[in-house]
Parts: sequence; C-alpha cells; structure tokens
Amino acid sequence: MERGKRLRSILVGLGAWVMAAGQVAAGETGEAMRLAPALAAPEPQVLRPGQCVRYEEGGAGFLGRTPLFWLEGEVVAFRREQRPWVLCPASWRAGGAPRDREDLLERERLLPCFLADEAPAATLDVAWVRLQPRRWETPWARSWASRGRLYRGMYLDQPLQPGIELEIDARLLVPCRPAD
Repeated sequence: MERGKRLRSILVGLGAWVMAAGQVAAGETGEAMRLAPALAAPEPQVLRPGQCVRYEEGGAGFLGRTPLFWLEGEVVAFRREQRPWVLCPASWRAGGAPRDREDLLERERLLPCFLADEAPAATLDVAWVRLQPRRWETPWARSWASRGRLYRGMYLDQPLQPGIELEIDARLLVPCRPAD
C-alpha cells in the first residue's frame, strides 16, 4: 500500500513538472521569432560586418532545448526595408501546415504577410542581414522537408557552401554563443 502512494506522488509530481514545462515551452515558442534584444536597436551592435550570428531550428520540446539544426555565419551587410503589409493566402489563414518542401518554399517567398482578413494600411519595417555561412548542421531525413528552412545542406533553396551569401530576416537570427 505504501508503495502505491509513493508511486502516485511521483506521478503527480512528474505531471506538474510536465505541465509547467509545457507552459514555459508555449511562452518561448511565441517569442522565438522576435528580434533578439541585441539585434533590436536602431543600429544593432551585433550586425556590424564581421560579427557572428546564428539561425537555429528545432529543440523546442519539453526535454530537448538545444537547437537540433543551425546555421552560423558572419555578417556581410545589414539593411532595412519598408514593405506594405500583404495578406497571406487563404489556405494559410485556415491554419494548415505546409504539405511538402515546395509548399514551404512558396510560403517563405511571401513572408512576412498578414494573417487577418484585412491587411493594415501601414508599412512594415523589415531588417535584412546578408551573411556568409561558416558552419551548419541540417536535417537529412525526409520527414523534415516541410518543417523548416534548413534541409539537406540547404537554406530554403540555396545550397550551403563556403563563399556564398544569404539574405535572412534579422528577426530570425541570434548572436553566436561564446566558444566553450
């Protein structure tokens, strides 16, 4: 009987921990696309030519917090652009996930867009970072084809190789971690 009570208290404690972790994960997911504070300044320190920035995917589960896939590169240039808000296609607003890699690439070409029924008349300030990739880790499993921007040695439809330059929305980047 004592063993049953002990097991029950362990399960209740584990359930509370899982619920708390889920709330933390939900909060982090909403903020993952925000511009990192170091990148949000009008003249960001981290976006100077030669600085290291990182794009990360995966690792948003309950236990695994370390990004599974990533792209690290050196900033070449930084620019801001004013764009009018445009409506996202109706199929996106229905909440469907991309069906395959081509659907994901089509969505990425149209971003950023507005998910409501009407786009506001205001313009959107988009910050772009041009970077040269130095190191990366991309998924190769077919199941990852429609899950993220990194796939089979590519960022979207651009092969990752030394010497190329990529242009990435600054909201997706974080400063590089210090070397261990």
